[in-house]
Amino acid sequence: MVVTLGVMVMIMAMTFANFPKIRDQIALTLATRELALSIRKAQSYAIGVREFDSSYPTNLCKLGYYEPTDGFVRYPPYGVALSKAPPAAPEEGNDQFTYSIFGDINCNAFLLQSPVYQSVSEFVSSVKIQNGAQIATIKGYVSGSAIPEVLRSAQIVYQRPTPSVTLVGTSNSGNGSCGNPTCIYTGRIEISLTSGNGLATQKVVVRPSGQISVE
Repeated sequence: MVVTLGVMVMIMAMTFANFPKIRDQIALTLATRELALSIRKAQSYAIGVREFDSSYPTNLCKLGYYEPTDGFVRYPPYGVALSKAPPAAPEEGNDQFTYSIFGDINCNAFLLQSPVYQSVSEFVSSVKIQNGAQIATIKGYVSGSAIPEVLRSAQIVYQRPTPSVTLVGTSNSGNGSCGNPTCIYTGRIEISLTSGNGLATQKVVVRPSGQISVE
């Protein structure tokens, strides 16, 4: 009886000792999966032709439909904007704890003008990462290269009718591989999140094909 109680006390003590670590791991897993779901939500908005504003004059960002002088687009591409910058940065309030879903109402991704998310007028919704988890790094890869470029911000943009995605990133320092601070990444973008205690990391990987994976 005494031995049994002793074993139970030891198990309980070990469980309580590891509780903060377990809690942080669960929070990290939830945050990583929520990010992947938010990216898929932006994809569903684009493919489902979600209306941004019925007063906008042009229907689509599509060759034969849109010119830069046409004004804002009623059914724009949609994307997710992420940042490691402080809240006062041009990424409209995004930082390591917050990211946003937006509509590319001026067709910047279609015109390959970047960064894509440039104004609060494009804002749809934001997600606050909970329980201490945060974005640790954002990395961009060009096709055929195994060497990443460290980014301060990124935009993942989906446009109908194709399921493909435009991956845009702004370098953390200096110019990217394209010779400018902001580039299109043809390989993939990786967003790593870390737990509140910094001991665990998970990442979301997005590829130009539209594939999203959690690793």
